[in-house]
Amino acid sequence: ARVPPRGPWAALGLSKVVEVELPPLAPDDAARLLARRAARPFYRRDFGVVTVGAGSGASGGSGGNAGEPLPLDGELLGILAACPLALKLGGSRGLLKGVLA
Repeated sequence: ARVPPRGPWAALGLSKVVEVELPPLAPDDAARLLARRAARPFYRRDFGVVTVGAGSGASGGSGGNAGEPLPLDGELLGILAACPLALKLGGSRGLLKGVLA
């Protein structure tokens, strides 16, 4: 007879747990996961992308839209997929989770 799980495993109820190997995420999927789980928005300056504004005032800012967060779209996902961190993680869900913790 099966004994119901106790402690933190009690939420599983009488479910059977099996080991399943998950392949690494595709670069776009890893970038999407990274973007959605990040604790803060991403900015162009986070990736060394410099934008030159139309006016160069004495405000000390870099001008343009450098101060605005990047929307979760194809541009941000492309930047994230090509960044050194994403390449080093190689789509590993466990490593991504550790980075985002």
